[in-house]
Amino acid sequence: SYGTDTVNTFTKNTPDVLYRNHEIYNMHIVKFCYENNVQFVDMRLAMLESENYRNLMCRDGIHPNADGYAYMAGIWEKELPKIKKEF
Repeated sequence: SYGTDTVNTFTKNTPDVLYRNHEIYNMHIVKFCYENNVQFVDMRLAMLESENYRNLMCRDGIHPNADGYAYMAGIWEKELPKIKKEF
């Protein structure tokens, strides 16, 4: 498909490029949250902690599939009650 071809061109067909770029992006988000006292759920970490995160991903390697979204819903259900209401 067009989307997969575009991702493969961007990453030079090397999954490590996509993984590394996403890791760096996520690290900046986490750093920003800590530095600015922003509550967050590190969904990337939660996905990687699953038994086989690749089974939760679409072929493009970056978006969750149906099982991935179901897994994420479970994480949100577990983590949202821990978020402090600030307003």
